Amino acid sequence: MGRVAELGSLDSIVMGVSVYPRIENTNADWVHEISGKALSKGMERLFKLVKKQGHRDLMDYYEPSQEDLDDLNVDKKAEMMWFNPMEGLSLIEAMSRAFQEHRGEFEHPEHLEDDLESFRKILDRAASEGLRWNLGMSY
Repeated sequence: MGRVAELGSLDSIVMGVSVYPRIENTNADWVHEISGKALSKGMERLFKLVKKQGHRDLMDYYEPSQEDLDDLNVDKKAEMMWFNPMEGLSLIEAMSRAFQEHRGEFEHPEHLEDDLESFRKILDRAASEGLRWNLGMSY
């Protein structure tokens, strides 16, 4: 959570935020086929359910864009790090399994299920096209 700590508290960032996989070197329509709002609200709970399996926190993949830094008045140049989509797929699949086992514990589970499936589809396509990813946020 180091990058988030640089930007302020996670609670202040997550309010009304959407999370999504940002795909390297493409802005094709398929990379935007996710809402991400329900996932942003449920990801902390999901991580608690999967961390014992050795998975990284989804926020470990967060990379603030230059626009994010500028919006938050952080005087710093964005340094983008990209990740293998297979890492993300493993995490999202574990989160999806945990979600199914604890579905009743989440607010608007149908929206969270849609976000997890959309995230998986985007990472799956990125993997098939040899593209890397990181976690983006909009707020």
